[in-house]
Amino acid sequence: MIYQYLNQINETNILSNNQMTTEMEHFINLIADRVQLKGFNKYRGDLDTKSNEHGEYSYFTIFNNYQIMFNIAPIIPSDKNDQQFIQRKRLVANSFICIVFQEEDSIFNPDLFCGKVIQAYITVQPTTINDQLYYKVKFEEKHLFKIKLVFLFIDKNMASLSYKINN
Repeated sequence: MIYQYLNQINETNILSNNQMTTEMEHFINLIADRVQLKGFNKYRGDLDTKSNEHGEYSYFTIFNNYQIMFNIAPIIPSDKNDQQFIQRKRLVANSFICIVFQEEDSIFNPDLFCGKVIQAYITVQPTTINDQLYYKVKFEEKHLFKIKLVFLFIDKNMASLSYKINN
């Protein structure tokens, strides 16, 4: 999972973000539990569970008997001399699906990351409708696949859901 501020349009700028916003943290807490990495004994998603090399914690869930570990770029430590954020990029860009949490009205290009592993992106934007916080979720396939956009509007308590599909 990466965070994209408004007008961030390249990989390096996005990977340089060093903290989650309140909205991003709220969203990840809706879909996963914060876990201590050191000594974690379930699926680790390539994260280090021995020496805190990839941070002290991450987020984990089980969905339909599948264990899912979220590699959250802003909380993965980075070396100040690494201007390309290689460690973050390796963990995020080598996943089949990348979640891009965006500042409202940000525009995302599916060809942003150079790697060939990512096959789909899920973009999430907080939005306010009638003074209620919702998350607009969009699914995009990468490269030459036919793109089908699915827009979900999820309220902050995951209590309501509406969707629209564009072909």
